[in-house]
Amino acid sequence: MGAGRHHLSARARQRALAAQPIGGPVVELAPSSYAGRDAPPATLTRWQGGQWGTLSWADVVGWMQAAEASGSTTDWARLTRRMYQDGHLLALRGTRVDPVAGAGYDVSPGGPTQADALAAQDVAGMLASLSDLPTYLDAILDAEFVGWSVLEIMWGVRGSWVWPEGMEILEPHRFRFDRLIKPYLWDDGRLANSPGANPQIGLTGLPLRENKFVVHMPRVIPDYTIASGLLRACVRYWWVKWTAAAYWLNGAEVAGNPRAIGKYPNETAQPLRQELFDNLSNLSASGVAVMSKDMEIQLLNPSAQGSSSVWTALESWCDDGMTKAVLGSTLNTDIGAIGSRAAAESQASTTIHPRLKKSASSMWATVSRDLVRPFLEFNLWRYGGTMPALPVIATRFQEELAPKPSDVLIDVGAVTVDELRKRDGLPEWGAARGGNAKAKRVDMFAAAPMAAPMDAPATAAPEAVADTALNGAQIASLIELLAAVTAGTMAPAAAVVAIRKSFPTIAEAEAIQMVEAQSALQPPTPTDGAAPTEAAPVIQAARRAEPESGQTWTDTEDGHRLEVVAVDDSAVWFRDLDGPNPRRQWRWARKTFMERAAPVEAAPAEPVVVASAPAGQLAAAPSQTTYASGGAPPERPLRRPWELVESQTEADS
Repeated sequence: MGAGRHHLSARARQRALAAQPIGGPVVELAPSSYAGRDAPPATLTRWQGGQWGTLSWADVVGWMQAAEASGSTTDWARLTRRMYQDGHLLALRGTRVDPVAGAGYDVSPGGPTQADALAAQDVAGMLASLSDLPTYLDAILDAEFVGWSVLEIMWGVRGSWVWPEGMEILEPHRFRFDRLIKPYLWDDGRLANSPGANPQIGLTGLPLRENKFVVHMPRVIPDYTIASGLLRACVRYWWVKWTAAAYWLNGAEVAGNPRAIGKYPNETAQPLRQELFDNLSNLSASGVAVMSKDMEIQLLNPSAQGSSSVWTALESWCDDGMTKAVLGSTLNTDIGAIGSRAAAESQASTTIHPRLKKSASSMWATVSRDLVRPFLEFNLWRYGGTMPALPVIATRFQEELAPKPSDVLIDVGAVTVDELRKRDGLPEWGAARGGNAKAKRVDMFAAAPMAAPMDAPATAAPEAVADTALNGAQIASLIELLAAVTAGTMAPAAAVVAIRKSFPTIAEAEAIQMVEAQSALQPPTPTDGAAPTEAAPVIQAARRAEPESGQTWTDTEDGHRLEVVAVDDSAVWFRDLDGPNPRRQWRWARKTFMERAAPVEAAPAEPVVVASAPAGQLAAAPSQTTYASGGAPPERPLRRPWELVESQTEADS
């Protein structure tokens, strides 16, 4: 059997003309074919009377109430087309719709079987064959503003396939809603009492057949579909701006041009008065006038500057209101004379980007339900007669494709702190908090105190004595730790680790010196006559412990077992036996390894840990995030790669 584009086999023609979802109800309509057209061709419909010249707020409210009360959405839908003629609102629509409709997308299998993978491949090919797909997606996303959008699928036959040859965009004013809030074709009454109409539920036109239309109703505003479009939140601002523009132009005509006043003596005859009036008219039109010397013309300077500020402020108020309704913030589009680009980008990450991802997720869910599902059902022969899992379609957003700073750039000082924070999904600090400073790698134990917030700003100035000195509460805590060593309730090695973690400003040598001095004190006499514990040798043993190949050490932060693989003068290679991949090798600086890990034989007490992450995750590269469902990205482990020692992963052995 041929599979050419225009070769129509009898079997394929029959399948296209009688295509019905497998296992679903068979709906017989005239004509019972998915290959034809249900909606008649669009015709030019004009506004009746002078509605646009005398549009009042009462008219707008009446159209919205008619749509909500009876499902008569024709006038309201036509008004939305007129609203798009406002330049500011049209630009907002492009900002909200274009990044989704014009972006690339990925199609991945919805299940693990071979049929699922084949279905994803076929769906990707089907979508790619729609040459005007961005325009179709733009029309689908128009529902975000109106409340609903409908496209008719034109099914055709390609050899053994039932294939969508294209889609026709149907304008929203062609539809009404029944009492079940479902759209049907009305076409200004031309389709009244069509086959399938049901007046009992208010369905007086042509119902929309399943598998023949793509119907998108995203419910952006939490209300019924008829009143859920963003233009419902913009219509008041739009009408005020549209009305104010007319008053503004009238005022400009009066106050923007010089006014001429003619003066004449009281005994002037009527013909001379008329002559003066005609001369004033000529002066306004051509700037030339001829009159008697007994008459006088006075020109008044225009005073439009004071009144125009009112209209300018009103127009800005209307534009700001529409911007907030569509984008969530005015800072994204108008940062003002003293605005900040960083502030605008920060606002975009919390206002525009989440809206775009939600729009994309909702759009692809509708496409999967109304286009992809019937495409797979009509071609079940391709998958052995069994319906495969619906493929997952996700938009590739520009910020996800942006290059990420590499470790090499960090090492050479070519990356700022804000660029790294943005890479890891953290809010930027800005210049005031040091976000524009160059990022660098530092020893994690020599960094800022772990107890401080992760977002605390870094300071480059030298620390004063008052900043490094311990306060009264810290001194009391340190005394308690040392007293625990004397009492024998805390091992000296554990006390050293606790002091280093709790008081990062105290060097390791100083901590060891304090613990050793405290261990030399005589503890209270034991009641059972037992000899006091000798702690100093334990510290010395811990200090002399050196990692060797084959040893097993313990990560004092997360308790993971670390098997030493190789050691040299500067680094230690090991495997994290309790990590996600025990076979993967990690590399730490030798000094860091000895400070953070301890031999299993030493059995150090659990230190005070304020913030830590599994050792395997500290050096792991961030995984690529996909948004197949349109939701928020998965949570990432707590990590600050630019503040850790250099790490290196090798391929799994």
